[in-house]
Amino acid sequence: MTQKENIPQAVLILAVEPMEGLELMAQRRSIDIDSGKISNITLSKLKNLTNGPSKLCQAMGIDTSLNGIELCGDELFIKSDEDLKQDEEIIATPRINIDYAGEDREQPWRFLVRGNGFVRRGLK
Repeated sequence: MTQKENIPQAVLILAVEPMEGLELMAQRRSIDIDSGKISNITLSKLKNLTNGPSKLCQAMGIDTSLNGIELCGDELFIKSDEDLKQDEEIIATPRINIDYAGEDREQPWRFLVRGNGFVRRGLK
């Protein structure tokens, strides 16, 4: 929860690495990924499925009908860090392109998996 009940706040998810359901995501995004050859999908096509808030919502079928849904349930959920691969590390960095935010622009409120190529301007 980002705020008390009935006070609108949100967490913006900018990108995700698609792991499962690639054919369905591609269909929702109207992207041809040669559905018979999932293992041969180019990295650029794979990134294009979910590399922005609108794209990932479209690919995952997330719309306003899910407003207020419990993120610890079975329908839509965020996995814990226990689900990371052994060599993955979650890091916190300042957000980017928010110079208007004054002193808050330096707050470490941007979370990503170090080196993940699916995050725009990720860290190596």
